[in-house]
Formats: sequence, structure tokens, C-alpha cells
Amino acid sequence: MTSHASHAIAWPRTDSIGALVARVWLAIVLLVSAQATAQASRVAVPVSLTGISAVVGIPVMNAARMAVEEANALGNGPPIALDAYDDRGDAAEAREIAHRIVASQTQVVMGPGITVSAGTAGPV
Repeated sequence: MTSHASHAIAWPRTDSIGALVARVWLAIVLLVSAQATAQASRVAVPVSLTGISAVVGIPVMNAARMAVEEANALGNGPPIALDAYDDRGDAAEAREIAHRIVASQTQVVMGPGITVSAGTAGPV
């Protein structure tokens, strides 16, 4: 029997999905910051860090922190500052946070992480 070489897709493990998402957003930040001054690029991460949805938000926040630390350690661009926002899985809090982010110096937003928050924060 002849075996044929196949190229299997190596899907990321569930615990690394947040890291994958963070790296994609980090690439966007680096592209944006490449045209910016030496001033720090600000990344807002509005996710649920407390409450029932924290099971989703905490891994995303941890992955974002790791990606930013890695990028800053490389020193290949302006520093990246990470701003964490806890929407507590609450729609009203997510909307308030969205308004604060819009009024800030944030260049990239990575979140919200759940449907309830995204539905109310998105239109802002």
C-alpha cells in the first residue's frame, strides 16, 4: 500500500485561540503604529474580566498581555500600551466603556468579547 504525504492543518488548541486572536490584533497594531510617531500605540481590550463571562474574557486578556509584552520586548516599533476594561458582561457597562474608549487616544480596540457587549458597544 502506498502512502501519500498529506498536509494536515494544525488547528490551534482551544487554550491558544485567545493567543491567536491577540497575535492577529497585534499585527494590526504594528501596522498602525508603523505610521505613528514614537508615542505609544494604545490598544483597548474591553472584555468581561468578572462575572459569568469572565471565562471568555480572562484568556483573551491574558493572551493580549502576552502578545504586547512580546512585541514590546522585540523593540521593533513604538511601544504598545494595553488598556484593560472590564464590561462585567453587562450591556450598559459595555456601552459606557465604548464611549470612554472613543474619547481616549486608543488606536485599536480588541473586543468586546461577547455578543451582549458587542451588540450595545458596536454602534458607539
